[in-house]
Amino acid sequence: MSISPLAPSPRTSIPLVARSMSEASVSEPVEHVLHAVTPTDLIGLPSGGLEQVQQVALGCNDAMEVPFDLTEETNRDLRRWSNALYKVIDSDFPPYGACDDYERITAELERRTAKRAQASPSMVREKFRDNALSRRFELFRNGSLAGYVSYTMRAGALRLHRTVITENFESMGIEGILTRNVILVAHKRRLAAIPYCPVVQGFLRENPQYRQLMHVS
Repeated sequence: MSISPLAPSPRTSIPLVARSMSEASVSEPVEHVLHAVTPTDLIGLPSGGLEQVQQVALGCNDAMEVPFDLTEETNRDLRRWSNALYKVIDSDFPPYGACDDYERITAELERRTAKRAQASPSMVREKFRDNALSRRFELFRNGSLAGYVSYTMRAGALRLHRTVITENFESMGIEGILTRNVILVAHKRRLAAIPYCPVVQGFLRENPQYRQLMHVS
């Protein structure tokens, strides 16, 4: 009576399978899979976290990072970051943390300006305001009215009609300071500024970079 050889048990085949997989992993290339970032992955990220995640996913290491402590940074770096972030937040959906970084930088620059003013009492003090009652934007220097831009507003359109500089402040560059503040305020309020005033038109010709903030073609 012959006895047939026993079939190998499943347990004895496991080491063989493991070895074959190990050998295959050495010779075969490994495929890396990039997973999409979901909103839940962004919870708890610090300021600028979304940009850092996007830069890492794209394999880019030159992401702009704004330090948490700005007191030791130079004014040049603060202005550079402020200008860059101002362009970033000028969108319908600004990146996560960009607005917070911009506000922190602006607050630090204002703090330093106020500190310099206290150290130098003779420094020129300027104040810009919207006089809604008189319908004009006004610029005060050392407590005196230096100039204003009259306007009318309707349906989100801000029409700039006339620029007036008071006699004591003529030939002091008040027109440029006043016009720049008017454009920035209109841009912040999402108003379409329409320059009927020749002074404002001349400012835009000499400073075309401000045209993109006017919300008009």
